[in-house]
Amino acid sequence: VDFHKVLNMQFLEILDLSHNNFLYLNFNSTEGDYTFCNLHSLYLSSCNINSFPKLLSGLKYLEFLDISRNQIHDRTPKWFNSTWKDTLSFLDLSHNLLTSVGYLSLSWATMQYIDLSFNMLQGDIPVPPSGIQYFSVSNNKLTGHISSTICNASSLQMLDLSHNNLTGKLPKCLGTFPYLSVLDLRRNNLSGMIPKTYLEIEALETMNFNGNQLEGPLPRSVVKCKQLRVLDLGENNIHDKFPTFLESLQQLQVLVLRANRFNGTINCMKLTKDFPMLRVFDISNNNFSGNLPTACLEDFKGMMVNVDNSMQYMTGE
Repeated sequence: VDFHKVLNMQFLEILDLSHNNFLYLNFNSTEGDYTFCNLHSLYLSSCNINSFPKLLSGLKYLEFLDISRNQIHDRTPKWFNSTWKDTLSFLDLSHNLLTSVGYLSLSWATMQYIDLSFNMLQGDIPVPPSGIQYFSVSNNKLTGHISSTICNASSLQMLDLSHNNLTGKLPKCLGTFPYLSVLDLRRNNLSGMIPKTYLEIEALETMNFNGNQLEGPLPRSVVKCKQLRVLDLGENNIHDKFPTFLESLQQLQVLVLRANRFNGTINCMKLTKDFPMLRVFDISNNNFSGNLPTACLEDFKGMMVNVDNSMQYMTGE
């Protein structure tokens, strides 16, 4: 596709050429003559692109940009900082080969969605904009601590830092984000105790800390997370009794405590129906003793329904 052939479409607002792996897109022939004055959404996912198209620098009013699932390995060019700082709200650069965000500034006031996952980013976590709602840098090679600068992003609804090499303790400020519904920090090397504030977020639906070095008891304040559906603390060093108090979380569907230092007997309070929505219950590789209370397990009604996403979760997808 030669973009010279579409240059006359001056009123074009949305252009979607995604998922055309066998289509060669000739961007270079247009050089700096790309003049789509009204284009606000550009989708080029899975188009066999191996560098940032120069034509992007001519799009002054872009709001949505998706160039994910390509083979882009360049650093972001200098014009990224100035071209859309007052317009861009959605940026997806995931599933590429980026080793650095380069000249990309993430301080844009309009930015709400950034996905940099499945790249080869190294160094510290890029600082998200203060107004961001979705931020993912999962499956990279990031190192160091989770900086306190992330505390400015108090509008976050989804934060995914999983599958990196992050170390240090969890910043307490994440527990003060009122809209946070998904917190995924699995498969890092984080240590210390889980701050009590993390388990007081009323909007929280998913908390995944699997595969870290977290320790100490599970804070009882988790009962305040009435919307919690996924609680995965597997493969840490948490030392506690069986958290019977979790029974009050009537929306809980996935509970993973495996490979920790939980001990004592497993019992239930029977104050309510025990885990009526539970579909995954993994307490393997701990130090529990005594009999397994079958009377409590009988209330696991959610396990009686064949749900594909439960098996998907078990395979780590």
